[in-house]
Amino acid sequence: MLPGKGCLLATMAALIAGAVSAFSTPARAESDLAGRWSGNYNCGIETTMTLEVSEKDGLLDGVFSFDAQGQSGSYRMAGRLQPDRRFTFVPREWIKRPDGFTALGITGILNENNRLIEGRLSPCMPGDFKAARAMPEAERSAAMAPPQPLQTGALSGIWAGGIGCRMNRRGNTETYPLELQVIADGDGVGAFGHIRIYKKRNSGAGPAFDQFMLLSGRQDGTSLTLENPLMVDRGGAQAQLKGLAGNIGTDSIEGQVSMSGCETVSLKRKGALQQVAVPATLAGTWMGTAGRQNETSVILHAMPDADPPFFELQATYPANLPDAERDRLRLALVPVVEQDGRLLLMPVSRREATGVFGTGSGPVRHALGQWRGVLVSAGSNESVELRGLARESDVAAAAGSPQALQNTIRLTRPTKQQQEAVASGEAPPIDFGGSIAGALAAAPSREAQCRVLETWLKPFEGGLNIDRMSLDAVLAGLIGAFADEAFEPVFGLPFLLTIQEERGAVARLIRDTCRSAMRMRMVGVVGDFVLSTEHQFTGMTTLMADRTETGGWMARLQEELRDLPQDQSGLDRINGMRADMAKRRRDLTDTQAKEVEAAIARRENDVKLAMLLAEVAALPETGFEQGNLNRVFALLKRAQASGLDNQSLGKLREGAEAKARSLLDGPLREAAGLAATLPMSLEGMRLGNEAMGRFRPYRRGMEEWFGTIDGAGVLHPLYSRLEEIRNDAGVKSAFREKLLEVATGPDAEAIVRNTAAAYVEPEETHRYPEYAALIDEVALVAEVRAISIVDDSGSPQPGEPTAEEIARFALQRVRDYNAQQAAKDDACLSGQVSDPVQAMLCLTSPALYTGQKGFGARLIAVRKIGCVPEVSDIQYRCTFTQEIQINMPGGEAYGGNTLSQMARQMSSGEAVDARFSRAAGGGWNIVWGDLQ
Repeated sequence: MLPGKGCLLATMAALIAGAVSAFSTPARAESDLAGRWSGNYNCGIETTMTLEVSEKDGLLDGVFSFDAQGQSGSYRMAGRLQPDRRFTFVPREWIKRPDGFTALGITGILNENNRLIEGRLSPCMPGDFKAARAMPEAERSAAMAPPQPLQTGALSGIWAGGIGCRMNRRGNTETYPLELQVIADGDGVGAFGHIRIYKKRNSGAGPAFDQFMLLSGRQDGTSLTLENPLMVDRGGAQAQLKGLAGNIGTDSIEGQVSMSGCETVSLKRKGALQQVAVPATLAGTWMGTAGRQNETSVILHAMPDADPPFFELQATYPANLPDAERDRLRLALVPVVEQDGRLLLMPVSRREATGVFGTGSGPVRHALGQWRGVLVSAGSNESVELRGLARESDVAAAAGSPQALQNTIRLTRPTKQQQEAVASGEAPPIDFGGSIAGALAAAPSREAQCRVLETWLKPFEGGLNIDRMSLDAVLAGLIGAFADEAFEPVFGLPFLLTIQEERGAVARLIRDTCRSAMRMRMVGVVGDFVLSTEHQFTGMTTLMADRTETGGWMARLQEELRDLPQDQSGLDRINGMRADMAKRRRDLTDTQAKEVEAAIARRENDVKLAMLLAEVAALPETGFEQGNLNRVFALLKRAQASGLDNQSLGKLREGAEAKARSLLDGPLREAAGLAATLPMSLEGMRLGNEAMGRFRPYRRGMEEWFGTIDGAGVLHPLYSRLEEIRNDAGVKSAFREKLLEVATGPDAEAIVRNTAAAYVEPEETHRYPEYAALIDEVALVAEVRAISIVDDSGSPQPGEPTAEEIARFALQRVRDYNAQQAAKDDACLSGQVSDPVQAMLCLTSPALYTGQKGFGARLIAVRKIGCVPEVSDIQYRCTFTQEIQINMPGGEAYGGNTLSQMARQMSSGEAVDARFSRAAGGGWNIVWGDLQ
């Protein structure tokens, strides 16, 4: 081993290992969680959240609030922040707890920029969350101000000396001249080096290789480390200086180098910096984007009047994310060479470097963070061009991760609005190039460009629902946005004149920022399905052409509608128009479709009204007895079912009412004239009722359509006379006698009610309660008379129930049963039974099988066997038989006749008993006995 080599390697290894990067490591901001954090978490559904944190004695107090689908809640938490920026919060107590919610714990990490936290909530799946806090006002103000001058310190200047190299094993040495122009910025250092390597070994003079390089490193006032050289000009030599480490004296630097065959370096201060002027045309702020997808935001500040002149390069990535989620780079650069209008900039320090720009070794590194030099020059049209130097081959930009940068980054001067927008945390606007102009190109930031697109589409979004409509329907609804009058002010040229390169640039903006970061879903639809490919563009232009042709069709349709005949052929053509519209539906906006449908519906209504009015005009005004009034009602029902609007229906009703009143006028007056001739007798009551009966079939129709059958009160005299007759006591008595007269035979009840209807209509008995009671009384008498009543009790006691009283009791039970069965049949045949228990009961209803109502029992005979007094003259226990017949309409196929005969035989052969107790008001209270 060569003398001292082990020591040199150990020293170099220690120095290089101690250097985290070729550049100085930016000082990290003190970790601090205090403040209000806003963001979202995912427990199966994305939910908004806030976390308000305060700190005291190293412990954290927090209030976690959330709003999940309209249910809000909050609870207090306690936590700690670790030195590695990781933190934990646990729930303490609820402030407001909605039903069904559980408090969650939090584990996460504070981003290097102190503005973003992310991690997990538990127990919760998947549980990820992300939240940010607003940019501090001091940071916002600093972003608007020019960058701080370099902190050059005592180290900055020109240092000259040499590198000591061994020429052979005998220990002969040679010194290669070295001159470094060193510029510091705090603890960051950059050096522009010139080394002369003699072509003839151990000559110490003569022809030489002149190498020029850029080195970067750090210093702490007493020691200096330079490494990571970028060869600007190798000069033909194979050997090169890879780095040096030395101690800084008052006017000297002594140390070791990393260079083949060489060990030591010795430098003396030679003089002040040789500053390279920055052209005034480059002065100020420049802004733009880098990367194939414009994913990196770049700002360059040129400070020609500073001492020394310098540049500050600022970059954030990815630009489509909110400001708090971006990684950041601030790189101080100093010009060291000017040639042909281009400046070679030397990196001096990283003033800020987080995430992919950081100094750590990770799989994801950004190309701008790997630059070891930069070429800057003025470009065309008030622009500046940057070329990043990462390798000796001087390529514009190294293939970087996660995205390789373009060779050249073009920056332009921002407007005041653009500077303010970027200072507030928004990304620089996309330079679309080509012919894209208008409001989109003028927007001051990428986020503002998205807002321009959102505003552009807003007037056309009415009625569109991305979640409930097909894509074709949504695009058809947005077609108006691509008309020249809507599109050109936003994009600076008509949609039809755009090229795919321009549309693709807008589509990338939409995909990366508008849709993904700003959640503009409708804008995202346009980017994904209209602007992304040439095929989509062709589809939209075709749709627009179809829409234009459809506009002409709409105009022709309106003319045809005006000229339609008002007959059935006109209605047939309207149906054809609806079929045509269905074929063109994709070409119509919702507004146009509604407009066409409304026009067709209006004309259809007019044609139907004209046809129906013609029918009304053709109706006869006489012929009441021929049922012509029913023709009026039938026409109105057809009109109602035809879909006529209320106004037209009212107009039609007016014409129809005139016809109906004409038909009724003669008959009404004829009936009214009868009032003066009606006798005060039962016959007079019958004649009056018969006269009124002519109008009863039409009363309901007249009331439904025209309010009343006798609007003028023509029948009032007849009504009055009938009231007088019906209120007469003698007429009432005669009415009862008439009913008793016919109350005989097996069908006596039906005969009684039919006879009563000749004098009082069944529907009107509620107006005459006395007549209703008479009818029910005699109907009961008729039913009792129809029963065969036999008293086989022998010698009944004077106070015990008679055979007829027992028969009335048995009859009432049969009537109650029949009423219940009728109600059950009505319910079961209505088709509206939803209760499962009721449905099971319906299975026992014969009407469900026969399809006919009327199933019931009929009491044929009652035979009294005898009564035993339990309390003399007050309470008796009576035994009797009853013969019951079952009626089952439509039940012949189900054995209805046999069932009826069996019921008669079985019921008549079985004795039953009942307890009869005298009621306080007369009659009996009756309870069935044990034999029933």
